[in-house]
Amino acid sequence: KYELEIADQLNNFFENSDPPKNYKAEVTGKYTTEPDIVVKPTDTDDESQFVRIETKTKLGSDFGQFTVFWNEKDNKFDMSKEKKQDPVFQRVFDNYIDKLDFPDGQPSRDKSMDIARVPVDNIGTLIGDYYRNKNVQYAIVNDMIYSLDNKELDNNIKAGDVRFRVKNHGKHFSYMVSLKRTVL
Repeated sequence: KYELEIADQLNNFFENSDPPKNYKAEVTGKYTTEPDIVVKPTDTDDESQFVRIETKTKLGSDFGQFTVFWNEKDNKFDMSKEKKQDPVFQRVFDNYIDKLDFPDGQPSRDKSMDIARVPVDNIGTLIGDYYRNKNVQYAIVNDMIYSLDNKELDNNIKAGDVRFRVKNHGKHFSYMVSLKRTVL
């Protein structure tokens, strides 16, 4: 909903400017790897002219998340080949998730819960790098706009952690890893 609200506000601004601006904001990425909003000039399909925006409503939002799976053969967690292509996900997995010890095997999947929260000194840099890798130029967090190109978001996130949790969806479950800010 927040993405739609921001896109509507941008489109209202573009349409009511004098003269009107030739741009259109589209919601593109809710629950996908795409940015939440892409602003496009109405007179070209040149993607280099697009502006990509990520939106978050609150301080406790997850910034960048990915799934991992339990590798029965190796008795540890692993990532899909696709996720291994993302340098931020690979860094997070190697430095935090892969180092967690599960002596009793796969953690319980009976209910949704946190498995571990690991404090991270450079969480702002990880979050900024994640969105820059998605070609996102701006993040709107709690109605504040942060530039990713000049690392405003990186520099304004003071503390955070890597959150590792199991989500029980009834008939199936998933293990999620997310970058979580705790102080902005």
